[in-house]
Amino acid sequence: MRMKTRVLLLTNLFPTPQDSTRGIFVAQMVRRLKERCDVTVVCPLPWFPRFRFLKVLRRWHSFSLVPKSYSVDGVSVYSPKYFMLPWVSESLHAVLFFLGTWRTVAGLHRRRPFDVLNAQWLYPDGTAAAWMARRLKVPLVLTAHGCDVNLFLDQRAKRSQILGALSGAAAVTVVSSAQRSRLIREGVDGRKIHVILNGVDTDLFFVRGKEECARLLALPPGEKRILFAGQLLEVKGISTLLEAARKLAEVRRDFTLYLVGEGFLEEKYRDLAAKIGVEERVKFVGKRDYREMPLWMGACDVLCLPSLREGCPGVVMEALAAGRPVVGSRVGAVPDLVNSEGGILVNPLDGDALFEALQSALKRTWDAGEIRKSVFHLSWERAAENYDRVISRVGEKPLQPAGGFDEP
Repeated sequence: MRMKTRVLLLTNLFPTPQDSTRGIFVAQMVRRLKERCDVTVVCPLPWFPRFRFLKVLRRWHSFSLVPKSYSVDGVSVYSPKYFMLPWVSESLHAVLFFLGTWRTVAGLHRRRPFDVLNAQWLYPDGTAAAWMARRLKVPLVLTAHGCDVNLFLDQRAKRSQILGALSGAAAVTVVSSAQRSRLIREGVDGRKIHVILNGVDTDLFFVRGKEECARLLALPPGEKRILFAGQLLEVKGISTLLEAARKLAEVRRDFTLYLVGEGFLEEKYRDLAAKIGVEERVKFVGKRDYREMPLWMGACDVLCLPSLREGCPGVVMEALAAGRPVVGSRVGAVPDLVNSEGGILVNPLDGDALFEALQSALKRTWDAGEIRKSVFHLSWERAAENYDRVISRVGEKPLQPAGGFDEP
């Protein structure tokens, strides 16, 4: 029996005592990985003053309440704070992240040396982790999730930092074949890039009775339900979805579009729904507890995710595990997950195609059991096994000289 590889996992997205759903997908992987590796999590967050009158800035104020150390499911979590001015410091984010985190990471390494440093997200986490790994002389595994490849590589101030970190990494994991192809085009050695799809908790998300779920959520019986679950942001294609709902309302009156989630553009979308005359067909539900999401998946007829870009969206996997078809954009890992028996894919920003797909999905009789089978093999245990395989292999190799980037 081999010794467990000691892993320092660096990520800015992880559950906190104030927000149990923050970075839930990373926590789900870590929960399984800890059975295979000795994992310590460092979750740096921006520093924010704890003045009561600043509670109106809910998200930022909540960071000030996160303790320096806590535990999640038996995993030790350390949360150093670093100075950050939103938007103003964006190009310096990785440097500030490094300066505020280095002391904590170096101290943990002195007490019990780590075999591997794994950073979840390429920026700022991965860039700062590359500098740390070089100083600590430990191999680095970088994990990309979504916008760190799809968006940040197109931003000049971040691009060179990300590519430098990638060149010095011993291995890179990505959550879709599309991301792997993009990194190879950017010059990253394809031999060290591993595609590991996210997992889904099939014990939590399974086929349930639609109307029983609706009753538990106090939803009107007998209606067709389209569900959107995620942040109410432009990148999620909400405007296109509302326009598709307007066209759908012209041909049928038996559906309701439920938007589960929150975001700073919510008022804009409420106004848009009223302007185009679909306010009666659209319900803004707000953020819901993660434990309630299986009921929302069970109560819907179709999940719609018309995003402009994605990584490996958990909501798609959860809907499929719940036996519900997906109408979504052909982006990120979505084409890897959704086949013709599990949904309909369209190009992003194509409102006409989205309308047609929703109309077709609501008319069609779907086989919930077959839909569920399409993702049953994509468990978090399987994902953790694949991460362990990459991390352990790297941890056993001699450290290769890191290069291609400059320390701050």
